[in-house]
Amino acid sequence: MSFYADLKDTFNRFQDHISAFQEIYKRNGVSFGTPREIWGFITRIGRDSKFRQEFVDFGKALLRREGGKMSLPILFAIIALSIGGIGIAGMGSAFGIPALALAGILAVLGFSVGQEIDTAVNDKPEEAAAFA
Repeated sequence: MSFYADLKDTFNRFQDHISAFQEIYKRNGVSFGTPREIWGFITRIGRDSKFRQEFVDFGKALLRREGGKMSLPILFAIIALSIGGIGIAGMGSAFGIPALALAGILAVLGFSVGQEIDTAVNDKPEEAAAFA
């Protein structure tokens, strides 16, 4: 399956999650919808602690709701699609989603290479219900 087909499948399978992230962006006045928006998103999340906390809380609740079965690449694809839309695939088939953008998102969510998702998922399971 091609990179574009993978993203399109992710877009279709996780549309509810993508829409939920976009609601957070709307509430916080964050632009989304085109691939250019990724860089503005990373800048904004770095300087706006209220937005960053809401984004992180939702990301962790989403992982808990998925029962720790969501891989980091899928989570990154959902986030990238929620910001840049399906046009994100046009950013270059060799890299797909820019490595810098993914690194920024990874850092914001508090994950590091080698850390298991289920440790974040199991830290406060009662919060997952708030985002259901």
